[in-house]
Amino acid sequence: DEMAEMVMTAEKLNRKNSAKRFYRYKEAAQLFSVGLSTIQRLAKDADAVYKYGKVCLVDVKKVDQYLEEYFRESEY
Repeated sequence: DEMAEMVMTAEKLNRKNSAKRFYRYKEAAQLFSVGLSTIQRLAKDADAVYKYGKVCLVDVKKVDQYLEEYFRESEY
């Protein structure tokens, strides 16, 4: 079942303890609990997209840093 597979994948992805740095859009969206278009926009804004041929990878460390900085700035 696709939904069960997505739930299992989301449970396996833990960005705080993960040694994995690069994810495809679908995995990154699950990791951050956002939609596909949202993670694409976030990754682009964070300059965290790496393209190789037809494969796009998201550097989740850069996205994390971008979000932390964005929310830190918006507090003031």
